[in-house]
Amino acid sequence: MKVVVVDNYSTHRSRVVKDACGRLRRQGIVLYYLPPYSPELNDIEGVFGAIKHHDMPERAYGSLDELGESIGSAFGRADRRLKSRYENQLRPTA
Repeated sequence: MKVVVVDNYSTHRSRVVKDACGRLRRQGIVLYYLPPYSPELNDIEGVFGAIKHHDMPERAYGSLDELGESIGSAFGRADRRLKSRYENQLRPTA
C-alpha cells in the first residue's frame, strides 16, 4: 500500500478527488489528510517559510522575469542549505 499525505487545500477535498479515492484504493493508494491547519506536520512549509522570509524579503518586482529569477535563486539557496543540513542523515538502503 502507498500512502499520499495531503493537506486540506480545497482541491484535495474536491468532488473529483473524493470520486477517485475508490479507484486509487483499488490500486493500493490511500490518501491521508493532515488535520486542519497543521503546517508543522508538513515539512515543506518550513522550506516555504524560510524562502518567504529569508531568501525573498523583497515583495515587489519590476517584471515577471525578475520575479522568476528571484524565485529560482531563492530555491537554489534553500536547496543548498537543505543538502548541507541533511546529507549526513541520509543513508542508502540495503
